[in-house]
Amino acid sequence: METEWTILWSKRAKQTYFIVLDYKTNNWSSREVTQFMNRVEAVLMVIKKNPRIYIGSSANVNLRKAIIDKNNSLFYLTDKKQIN
Repeated sequence: METEWTILWSKRAKQTYFIVLDYKTNNWSSREVTQFMNRVEAVLMVIKKNPRIYIGSSANVNLRKAIIDKNNSLFYLTDKKQIN
């Protein structure tokens, strides 16, 4: 069985995530905020187990895009058992 990859959040990624959460908290219901957070967690769990499952970039094979919802995507890099 293959081990899970480690996810490392960049400073910019953390800031962006909390900006989106703040926006959703101020403009959407608590149910929708919770759904967003749950969806992000679910995507992260999938990435940890199989980081190459989402669409890769034609310019950089290590850059991938996971769609969270119709307005939000998560971009990440895979490198040596780490996801950045």
